[in-house]
Amino acid sequence: MQKLTAAHFKQKHLIESALAEASNQIRAEVLGINTFLAAASERMENLIEHYNGLVGEAGLFIDSIHDAQEAYISGRSDTWVEGDKGYAYQEWASAWTEELETIEVEVPGQMDEPDLTAADSFTDLPLLP
Repeated sequence: MQKLTAAHFKQKHLIESALAEASNQIRAEVLGINTFLAAASERMENLIEHYNGLVGEAGLFIDSIHDAQEAYISGRSDTWVEGDKGYAYQEWASAWTEELETIEVEVPGQMDEPDLTAADSFTDLPLLP
């Protein structure tokens, strides 16, 4: 072949247009995904902060109950502490030593735009020898 025909020029132009449109759609989708991820990340951070705050509040409550239980035990006689009631009470108080854990969640970061240079490379192909 000596040169591109009119049909080749037309087909190349159609492919260039399709590649450009597909590239624009990918860029728009990446932007949409990143916008969604940023908003979702902020919502998740707020939810985690709220949850962890409640975990802290629950931990303080547990501590206060356990402190009251320990005070109650220390005010009882050795006979009571070493008896069945004392043993049962200590088992109950022991359950109130639970340590609650806060959470951390890693939200995916921004999506990188893929390398879309194929469209430019195709467009830059020479039309004439």
